[in-house]
Amino acid sequence: MSIESKQVFLIQQSGWKPAQHLTAEFPDRTYAEEAILFGYYRNDDWDIKKRDQDFGKARVGDYVLAYYTGDVEESPSQIRYIYEITGIERIPSEQIQKTLEQGKIKEDDANRLREKPHILRLKVHQMLQRGLELALIRKWVSEDKLSKNMNNCGIVGFNICQVDFEDYKTILEWDKEVPVIISLSEPYEETLRQYIVKKSIADKSLAKILDDRYTHYKLYEDANGKTGELYNTPIGQIDILYCNEKTGDFLVIELKRTSETSDDAVGQIARYIGWVQENLARQSNVQGIIIAQSASEELKYAVKAMKDCTFATYEVEFNITFQ
Repeated sequence: MSIESKQVFLIQQSGWKPAQHLTAEFPDRTYAEEAILFGYYRNDDWDIKKRDQDFGKARVGDYVLAYYTGDVEESPSQIRYIYEITGIERIPSEQIQKTLEQGKIKEDDANRLREKPHILRLKVHQMLQRGLELALIRKWVSEDKLSKNMNNCGIVGFNICQVDFEDYKTILEWDKEVPVIISLSEPYEETLRQYIVKKSIADKSLAKILDDRYTHYKLYEDANGKTGELYNTPIGQIDILYCNEKTGDFLVIELKRTSETSDDAVGQIARYIGWVQENLARQSNVQGIIIAQSASEELKYAVKAMKDCTFATYEVEFNITFQ
């Protein structure tokens, strides 16, 4: 497909509750995480909701601008992810049949769901250097720099619509020119992760980074050679996963780059701890640490309620050497 023939769609997803669809519920992911972590966008009702009809126009190779609501930490109230559609799929027939037999849907709905695709498979096409925030989107629409359909961003109940290809081009041009603001008080999460991983490998333990309790913890490596840095699981990606070489206990580390980390982080790390316990640790213990520059009061109290999780902060130190 040539670049000129591609279509562009706008979707909106939230992060405040687990994803629920007519024939499936996913307690391990929010609507936003369906795209961010699992690479798909799903809409079981597009063909009966007039406002979502543009879903049916989507083709493999088209682009998707993803606007995420303010409760999505990776991209709050902004467009930062641009996806490419890699597949258009039907809901698995066995999933439809099971839900029908459970009496959760009617025969008419089952037939409708079998008839048309309701899932777009996505891959990241581009991640903007800075998120395009809602206020700027609204401003550009008022100035005719973006099409009127871009005003759907932030509107409660909006799911998907087609927008102009020029919207896509305008956003990319802005992204090339806009200066990237790096706050010295808030280093990127990636930098912090690399520091912890590299130093723990060099020191052959986590003791010097954390304390002596973690002397025998080394970066986890599974039977397939996959290391514990950005360890992929069916419920998301663990930032860093360590294992005690003597006891077999595990340590899940979740890194947060924001200065005021929401207590949503507790729910996230709790899922990871539970998955590691069931699938890797078995009878061994699993602990978790959330590391951020600072924390909200909500997070501090939420962590206190977890017996298997602690919270730590970090500081940045600069050394200047004359050459």
